[in-house]
Amino acid sequence: MEENVDAVCTDLKDLFKKLLKEKRRFYGEDWSDWKNKTTGGQKHPCVYLLWQKNEVNRPSYIGETVGLGRRLYKHWNEENWSKPKWQSVQYISDSKLDDGEFRQLFECFCIYIMNPKDNDINRKK
Repeated sequence: MEENVDAVCTDLKDLFKKLLKEKRRFYGEDWSDWKNKTTGGQKHPCVYLLWQKNEVNRPSYIGETVGLGRRLYKHWNEENWSKPKWQSVQYISDSKLDDGEFRQLFECFCIYIMNPKDNDINRKK
């Protein structure tokens, strides 16, 4: 049992490091880059970070999804988020995230470590 916990902790840390190394991509009105609001071309589900213009160390929002393009498009059209809208998205798509429970655990791990302000706002609603 303890070996399983150690393995999960190692996987969480490794994925987190990998996520932070991913480049940030423009998050904007040109949705053709996101394959008609479907998956964005990712083979696996994603955990993603949304960044506002001047944010460096703390993203505004962290989420998880099986369809990144569709999810980003939905965020773009929601009105209950902090302004200004996000400028960039950073994400990781990995086979380990195919397991929905692990994906949600990884999302919670990222939220705990990075403390994004918009996750807190939406949790309170």
